[in-house]
Amino acid sequence: MPSFAGIGGPPPPPPPPPYEDFLGYTEVDPSGHITKTQFRVTWTNMVMSEHAYVYADKGVGHFANFEHREDVRQTAMEDDYYVMIWSLWNLVGYWNQNFLAGGPGIGIFAKRESGYAATNFKLVISQWHGIFQFFSETVNFLNINQTYYLTIKRSGASFTCDIYSDAARTSLIEQISQVLDVQCQVAYRYIYPLQAYGEAGWPQKGSGYVENLWLVS
Repeated sequence: MPSFAGIGGPPPPPPPPPYEDFLGYTEVDPSGHITKTQFRVTWTNMVMSEHAYVYADKGVGHFANFEHREDVRQTAMEDDYYVMIWSLWNLVGYWNQNFLAGGPGIGIFAKRESGYAATNFKLVISQWHGIFQFFSETVNFLNINQTYYLTIKRSGASFTCDIYSDAARTSLIEQISQVLDVQCQVAYRYIYPLQAYGEAGWPQKGSGYVENLWLVS
């Protein structure tokens, strides 16, 4: 007799989003503080001055208007620690290298300044061109050892990052935004889920991870 098991039952769950496979990304890690799994990039005690980064080449002009999603968690940050947790450039290098080369670039970084409570940090949306940097930071303090769920969008000159407290992205904490200068209103080739600051004289250390990077469009 044929089996009818499962007939009339609930439909199977939808497949997971097509997250970026970080094993295919290029890792530059001279101090050995970065580890990768398929869907996560982790940095452990990474010093701000390190020349470290992880990136992928998606081809000339790949990123114009887009929506990206990424989950981020800071697990430790010393005073005055900064780390880039998502960025787009037409250059390959650590953050300060690309900045001093003139960019342009756009990105999101996490920072913890010396006046913050020990468990607090902020996220910052930024654009860079020439020797100029423009940015907007969260009004709200975020918490170390809590995961945040980002939706990052660009449409023309509009560049936004929505920060959620839940994976379903229904509980919005805050939106940070920038109006891009014309120099940054270009299409980008390289995507970075992680860049160290890379300037000498910054010994501060931090740890954390980004995961589930989804290039929605």
